[in-house]
Amino acid sequence: MQIRRLGKGFGALTLMMVAARALGSDTVPRPCCLPNGRCVDMLKDDCAAQGGYSGGLGNVCAAFICGCPDLFDGCSAACCFADAACYDSSPRRCLEQGGTPQAEGTSCLSMVCVCTAPSAECAFVACCMPDGSCSDLPKDQCILQGGEHGGTGTACGEDFVCGCPELSDGCPVACCEEGGCQDWSPSYCKVLRGEPQFPGTTCRTFDCDSRGLACRVTGGGVDTYPNDWNGVTARGSHNDSDGVNRYEFGGQAGAPNADQPQPHGEWTHRQQRGPDGSFTFHAGTSSAPAETEIDLIVCSDPGWCVQARPAPAKQIDFEGVGQFKNIRNPSASLSGVVAGQTLHWFHVHIEDLGEPGRSGRQDPPAATCPVGGSPGALANCDCPDFYHIRIHATSDPTSAVIYEVFGYVTGGNLQIHPTTPHG
Repeated sequence: MQIRRLGKGFGALTLMMVAARALGSDTVPRPCCLPNGRCVDMLKDDCAAQGGYSGGLGNVCAAFICGCPDLFDGCSAACCFADAACYDSSPRRCLEQGGTPQAEGTSCLSMVCVCTAPSAECAFVACCMPDGSCSDLPKDQCILQGGEHGGTGTACGEDFVCGCPELSDGCPVACCEEGGCQDWSPSYCKVLRGEPQFPGTTCRTFDCDSRGLACRVTGGGVDTYPNDWNGVTARGSHNDSDGVNRYEFGGQAGAPNADQPQPHGEWTHRQQRGPDGSFTFHAGTSSAPAETEIDLIVCSDPGWCVQARPAPAKQIDFEGVGQFKNIRNPSASLSGVVAGQTLHWFHVHIEDLGEPGRSGRQDPPAATCPVGGSPGALANCDCPDFYHIRIHATSDPTSAVIYEVFGYVTGGNLQIHPTTPHG
């Protein structure tokens, strides 16, 4: 479940639709998705005569996507009901259920359905107010009051927490305030002028005093997800159809500077084969395009395990904006990615715990090693190095996660260091 504000273009789109309706629906061109998949702006009747599907008033092909072979039955779009409820479904099924299908490309994550039924029948949703409180309101009333709604079917209570960019990642989080640490939602933490920590942290395991740690990381490795590779075969030994992603990664974060307002670093994650196909994802403060960068570096868990020299911390998190290149055979979750064009938020979590032996491999993780690593807690020095990357659908960190792999690294080495003299 995600909580989002409407995009800036919503007001402009509404004005376009009002103006179009004022001119008359039969005299205004609109996107027409033709049977061959092309989009051409034309009148509704002309579109129907050519066997096409009209995208609706106020849209143009330049900002419209025709992607379904059977647009009327196959495409999922927002479906609005009289009580303001919204469900994503095909237009035909929407009509069969008594709803009003919206333009192709819309979804209930961003669509606000206006209640046309008596007020007592309007669908209420959880609404996160600007002060961090939660109230059950119709979607349109929630937005008018400056709130963020949680979507159809949500209600304020123990199962809904305002302010979580990804409820499934764990919320509330550790909130470091002037008076200590409290577990709050990120948005309410900011209201209290606190500093929210990464998803999964709690005050029981997170030390707010460690926020002053400064470090950098170098290294890389090769691994598989699910993490069942033993590191023996340097080129991998599985087939593309066995449901296992094989990938390699590496670079550095924190040199020459790890501090705000602009941390530095270069990081590359290369998906080599598996269910997610193959691609290269890169982010770098000094790389092209200029929008790719490392935006935040946080070190935690003071001390070191078996590093070659003392290190200030055993864990490091960094995040920013990157870009995909060389995409081949992508999974459906990557369908919205345009190589070399679209920008994507990413988050990397690394734990520097082990060291490779003469074989170049680290020992496999013991049964006591947490499957998901130890973010927000004290790490286990008896485990190998740990790597986790999460890539989002857009440059918005609250957008959906479209690619995620993690596991203990048995082929490679990740090393956390003190910062350079310039950092």
